[in-house]
Amino acid sequence: MADYFNVTTNLGDAEIAAAITNNTKLDITHIAFGDGNGAVPTPNKARTTLIREVHRQAVTKYERHATQANWIVIETVIPSSIGGFTIREMGIIANGKLISHGSHAPF
Repeated sequence: MADYFNVTTNLGDAEIAAAITNNTKLDITHIAFGDGNGAVPTPNKARTTLIREVHRQAVTKYERHATQANWIVIETVIPSSIGGFTIREMGIIANGKLISHGSHAPF
């Protein structure tokens, strides 16, 4: 069984550090979905874009995890009218940059 996980990207690490230094919040706006160009990718800190983005959706909600202090729960809903692709990767977009890259079970 494959492992699916997210990593903060190098850009994300820099954005988080700047937000902490400046006592500001990240402007988390979108979740990007990709098909990995046909394969589930291994999340990579060096990525600045998804391998192959197929859809980008505005975030509907994000908040701290109820029991994990260093986790954030980020949600969106993909409308049923959007589709025709397999999701294998995803990314979190904040301040216009890919701050997290993750793998996803093909869906």
